Amino acid sequence: MRIVLDTNVLISAFLFEKRLGKIVKLIEQGGITPCFLITTFQEFRRVLAYEKFKPLLETAHTSVGEIIERLYAHSVILEDPEIIPDATADAPDNYILAAAQSANAQCVVTGDKLLLALKRFNKIPIIKPEQFLRDF
Repeated sequence: MRIVLDTNVLISAFLFEKRLGKIVKLIEQGGITPCFLITTFQEFRRVLAYEKFKPLLETAHTSVGEIIERLYAHSVILEDPEIIPDATADAPDNYILAAAQSANAQCVVTGDKLLLALKRFNKIPIIKPEQFLRDF
C-alpha cells in the first residue's frame, strides 16, 4: 500500500512511538510503502535535524542518520514533477499532494488542517493518522 505521510506524522511516528509507532512497524514490515518526492524527503531530513528534536532522538536511542536509513530502505522516492499542484496556500503542502499524485498513493496521512480540509486530492483520500491506524 503506497501512502504519503507528511513530515510531522513521520517525526511523531519515529520519536513518539506510543502514539504513532505502529506506522513505523507497518513501514518496516512492508505493510505500507511511504512515498516521497526528492523535495519532501529532503524536507523530512531537514526538519528531523532541528535542534529541538535532539533530546527526543537521545531518548529514543536513535539518530537522524539511523531514522533516514530505516525510512529510505522501505520508501519510494520520486523525482519532483515539472508541475506542482496549487491546491493550498502553503507550498510544502502542495509538494505533499504532488507526491501522492506521482506515486499513485492510496492516501495522504497528515495532521495539517489545510490538507485535511481538502478531504481528497484527485480521488486520493487525505486522512488523519488516527483514522489511518484505525482503518488499516
